[in-house]
Amino acid sequence: MQKDEKTQPDQAEPTPSSELEEMIWPEPTEDKINEAIDIIQKDKKLTEKDYVDLATLAIHESRHRVFAEKEAITDKLTDIASRLSYGFRLENEINRIERTKKPVSLLLIDIDNFKKFNDKYGHKTGDTVLKDAAHIIQENLPRKMDMVARYGGEEFAVILPETDSEGAYFVAERIRMAIEEKTKEKNLPVTISVGHATFDVEDKEINSIEKLEMAADTALYQSKKDGRNRVTTFEKDMKMPSSIEKLSKKLLCTQHDLARLSKEVNKEKRIYEIIERSNQTELVDYLKEKITSLEDQIEKTEIEIEEVEKAIETEKRAMTVA
Repeated sequence: MQKDEKTQPDQAEPTPSSELEEMIWPEPTEDKINEAIDIIQKDKKLTEKDYVDLATLAIHESRHRVFAEKEAITDKLTDIASRLSYGFRLENEINRIERTKKPVSLLLIDIDNFKKFNDKYGHKTGDTVLKDAAHIIQENLPRKMDMVARYGGEEFAVILPETDSEGAYFVAERIRMAIEEKTKEKNLPVTISVGHATFDVEDKEINSIEKLEMAADTALYQSKKDGRNRVTTFEKDMKMPSSIEKLSKKLLCTQHDLARLSKEVNKEKRIYEIIERSNQTELVDYLKEKITSLEDQIEKTEIEIEEVEKAIETEKRAMTVA
């Protein structure tokens, strides 16, 4: 009775019925919420006020999910695919090879001397160059199925499904010439170095995503070593130093961890936004702690990625000088 006396319905937030909480747990989606609304409405257990509240939750969930997904798959600066989106797409294309038996080529593109360019013209101009480069690469891809993504910093990756080494070289050279010509027109001359490699079912050496990326990266740094502003095809006699190979594998694993943690924390936040409107205080507190813990892990993982990327760059600079 004491608990009932303290309850003030006219002051409390409208909360969804307990049936909703049972139906949407543990992964709330718009469809689950709508299904709960339909069932509860048929049973006459839902007031008009509750119905409006549940409909609002459904709309909010839908909008939140669409926004979160766009944030995850799109690079904010250049508005092209993000590194996360690139990873998912490349994995899908490699898996498709088992069925299509057709090769997949990967271009890794680096803007030459970008640090010096940034130091000379400023970061705002540097950002403009990155946006322009992304746009030029995108418009010079021959097919809709081809994909350009922000690989990191001043690097871009291009996935070319069903494309052999010769075709990849043609696309890479077209991109290189387009960037050189169009940036000259803006009086901000920029050149790029490109390395490319091909995953083919008949190739026993490049037989994984990791080896494909390392092969393209090796060819990219051969382009830099040979003077920049050129395209280099990976050759089997090009060997990546073991230290870089180990660091690259560590980087890939850490990036996968970050993607997994980001997906998990987004899911928990969506659950929290719905459950916090109920009276389940213990569950709300538990979700708060879990989200905080996941965010801490994400922060630590991001720091680790930065450290590994710096170590890789140090090794590559040493290789170029040598």
